[in-house]
Amino acid sequence: MQKYFYRLLLILLAILLFSMPATAAVHEGAFSVMPQVGWLFNFDYQDQNDAPMTGLALGYQYSETSAVELFGGLADDILQTRLDYLYHFDPEEQLVPYLAGGIGLNFVDGGFTQSDSTDLLLNLGGGLKYAMHDNIDLRADLRAIASTGGFQVLATAGLNFPFGWTKDAPAPTEMATPAATPPPPPAKKESPKKMATAPAAAAAAPMAAAPMDSDGDGVPDDKDKCPGTAKGVPVDEFGCVLTLTIRINFDFDKAVIKPEFTKELDKAAAFINKYDAVNRINLDGHTCNIGTESYNQSLSERRAKAVADALVNFYGIDQKVLFPRGFGETRPISDNATLEGRRMNRRVDIVCCSI
Repeated sequence: MQKYFYRLLLILLAILLFSMPATAAVHEGAFSVMPQVGWLFNFDYQDQNDAPMTGLALGYQYSETSAVELFGGLADDILQTRLDYLYHFDPEEQLVPYLAGGIGLNFVDGGFTQSDSTDLLLNLGGGLKYAMHDNIDLRADLRAIASTGGFQVLATAGLNFPFGWTKDAPAPTEMATPAATPPPPPAKKESPKKMATAPAAAAAAPMAAAPMDSDGDGVPDDKDKCPGTAKGVPVDEFGCVLTLTIRINFDFDKAVIKPEFTKELDKAAAFINKYDAVNRINLDGHTCNIGTESYNQSLSERRAKAVADALVNFYGIDQKVLFPRGFGETRPISDNATLEGRRMNRRVDIVCCSI
């Protein structure tokens, strides 16, 4: 059995070395099924011999770093059950170390010579998870186990199959919809009688000369605070180029707009609605550097589209002025070597008014 165990470890190691990088090994909100094989070393534990163990764990990743697992494993005459807590370091990486600990029970079959027994156990240890794909991880685990029956060490290796976490979702429905602008009061109509009595001289008044607009931006020179503006560039009422830069950040591997960025969408929508001259808003999606280039390109495009959909569906913005674009991991604004840097790089920039 030892030969079988070591051969399996070598196979898993070979897969680890030659697999292509894909994504992170930890996904918040994921459930997991983890078949495992290993070796249970019994150190003066009820006269039990060392034995191979096969087991299965069911887990739930309830936060970015924390998970709970229910484990059951069988090694010859020992049935072990555990409830464990796992804390993950650098959960956004492809190779993630973790610490683990928990409580459980050993059920020991005494056979014909001894009575059956049940021992309370405490375990402490850690391991590594390596992401081969979104839904397949390699895992290696080592635990020290102290119980009322003695001391044990369990080494296992296996596969982790996460599922059920949210990769993409529509923008949150709780996003505030801007209040409707009340219609202007109807203009008063003059009666035909009053119109008839208006002096004819008023109709014959000479037309005033059109004010000068040297740069052709639609703002007269006497009101233009930014003369020389390039023709065709959207400007405000003072003839200055309209500018807008708003940033929306995303959680790792997600294209869901978080509620705290609703105010940023409010600002963008108010800007677009205020200026009729705005005819192009760039929505530039970006990612950090974790994952393949092709996956990150697709993710950046989904993030940009999520912002566009939110502006159209919740604010009534004309989709013709929105230009969602994805740049993948090619335009970082911070250092991808740090956790905070990667968080800053996971973003959509709402930019006006240049192409």
